[in-house]
Amino acid sequence: MASIINFFTIIGSIATAVSAAIACITLQSLKKQRESTYKPDIVLEPLNFYIYSIIKSDLPYPCEWSKEDKGFDYNTTSFNNFIQAELHNLGLGAARYISARYDFDMIESMRLTKAEMMKLKEDLRVMTVIDQKRLEVIPASESSPFQKMFYAPLGHVYKLNHILPDSVAKDSIQLPVISQYLFFISLSVYLMWATPQPIKNTGVSKMKLIDLPPLFLVLTYFDIANKEYNKKFELRFSLLTSSKIKTQGVLNVKEIG
Repeated sequence: MASIINFFTIIGSIATAVSAAIACITLQSLKKQRESTYKPDIVLEPLNFYIYSIIKSDLPYPCEWSKEDKGFDYNTTSFNNFIQAELHNLGLGAARYISARYDFDMIESMRLTKAEMMKLKEDLRVMTVIDQKRLEVIPASESSPFQKMFYAPLGHVYKLNHILPDSVAKDSIQLPVISQYLFFISLSVYLMWATPQPIKNTGVSKMKLIDLPPLFLVLTYFDIANKEYNKKFELRFSLLTSSKIKTQGVLNVKEIG
């Protein structure tokens, strides 16, 4: 009789342990499902754009950035180096307390553009220096198509309150691309036109665009349960078409972390 009781006691203990294990697995599964329901997933869209130029000293001054194709006969009269990239939330949950920061190797960009700039006549040169962490643009003379200007130091952090999932709100969030990076793209387009490379024994010249360092975007954000997420994107400029009046390009995007 005692053996039978012990047998049923063992069976009961095993059943209790199995039930507890199943309950634990079920709870873990529900927790993961719940976290997945909360999870946001912010992505950065590639950015197609146009740069319109003023012609000075028979060279283009790329000065107006736009997402709109205004045609090859459009004559710009304005200076606008403001353009925005688009952030989307492809996750299931809202992203909150978003911080966005750009990083860009200005020193290397200055080195690359200076090497090409020295091939120009002195009065057409545009020099760049770092003054108290600010980027300073210094045209060599009035013949240069560029203007003297300053750009703020890198490191500004953009703050966004929230981004709803695309399944809830189709509108994207606009994030400005830093003007320092846009300036070096404009400068590289100018140098491409100003320093054509002769092709040996052909009487023809080809234009070469400087391969600028990439721009990086670092994002930090939280879900509704205050779990932190971090992402890093690499943006690289690619030239599509170019004339002295209009340049078309794209910022290709790759998630790297």
